[in-house]
Amino acid sequence: RSATPATTATPEQDPAPLPGLVIRPRSAMVMLRSGPGTSYKELGYANPSLQYVVMEWKERWFKVLIQDSRQTAWVRNDLVTLTPITAAND
Repeated sequence: RSATPATTATPEQDPAPLPGLVIRPRSAMVMLRSGPGTSYKELGYANPSLQYVVMEWKERWFKVLIQDSRQTAWVRNDLVTLTPITAAND
């Protein structure tokens, strides 16, 4: 009978963004949330003049990086425009 090796906790790393995807809110009424659903805490409204780097997605929700804060938030996919990052967007 062999022993199962113990797992060790590793520090949580910052998630890597999905390759080359950003979103732009379609209006000033797009809510940023703490999780992928309307039952999660409202964090505030997304700025439609900014682009947000997509970190991951889950069902109908994108997890995005909030510029200059290193925080993340979730936004519903039908409220944003998804675009690839180009040199002009960098």
